[in-house]
Amino acid sequence: MNKSIIIGGLLLSIALLGLWFAQHSRPDPAPPSPIAPVFLALDGPVSLGAAEVSGLTWWGDDLLLLPQYGDLEGCDGPCAFELSRDELRAAIADPKNVLHPRPRAITLSQPLDMEGFEGFEAICLSKGQAFVLAETETETLTLGHLLRGTADLDLDCSQLEKLEPPIQMKNLSYEAMVASADGVLAIPELNDLDHAQATLIDGQGGLQPVPFPRLRYRVTDATNTDEYGFFWVSNVHWPGDGLGSTTTGVERLLRLRWTGHEVTGPDQIVDLALPEEGIRNWEGVARFEGGLLMVTDEHPGTLLAWVPLP
Repeated sequence: MNKSIIIGGLLLSIALLGLWFAQHSRPDPAPPSPIAPVFLALDGPVSLGAAEVSGLTWWGDDLLLLPQYGDLEGCDGPCAFELSRDELRAAIADPKNVLHPRPRAITLSQPLDMEGFEGFEAICLSKGQAFVLAETETETLTLGHLLRGTADLDLDCSQLEKLEPPIQMKNLSYEAMVASADGVLAIPELNDLDHAQATLIDGQGGLQPVPFPRLRYRVTDATNTDEYGFFWVSNVHWPGDGLGSTTTGVERLLRLRWTGHEVTGPDQIVDLALPEEGIRNWEGVARFEGGLLMVTDEHPGTLLAWVPLP
């Protein structure tokens, strides 16, 4: 065999081997940097920590902020507060623009007679209907309760449907809802177990358990799905709450997907830049123009923010 051919083959082999080592010895890419929320100035009763905002959802072109109890100044009974898309755009563009959420009444068909009532936890509007999750807590049991009503926020309280969470812990039941093409998904706050499940409220009004991924920490709210079934959940860990081994707090967003028969993921995780002190308890999340709007409860007070997605 020609000596030049042998030498050429050896050089090619050496070059290919070097390329393989170069590709496989590269360090793993650095994780994405945490994203700093853009905080929006709020005024009025919903801006106070006493409002304990527990959910966000879109009502046409208005964003609804749901207080946990609703008995706030300007409200004659339960209510939500609304902001328009234009108001939110202006506040994101210029933080000097202060937002003034307006009350919108939630009408109950009869007084809520619920032992251990702990307030409203989530709200969702889908296909001309309103869905609200309430929570009760007794010495032995914490439950979620589903209320249904019209898109005008007139709720029928005569037939409450109980939702028992898969893990029994004080003050932790169902915390999030997702509007999808197949119905509304109600998601427990705790899902750190094998064979976790959410509940699908289907188009006929029935309740069906559906598979849900095992997730660490608390799921506190969720967006609606997009046309491909993807949605985001807020995922929070408060050090010392007994729900995680880490001594540092966690504030993050997870992207999940509703396939039509199960929830999968997460396929994306977005960490939020943490404050120098304390942890923010994000209780609401909703899509908005290339990012997500988020809101906290009384810890550390009502904070409304926009998070640009990478």
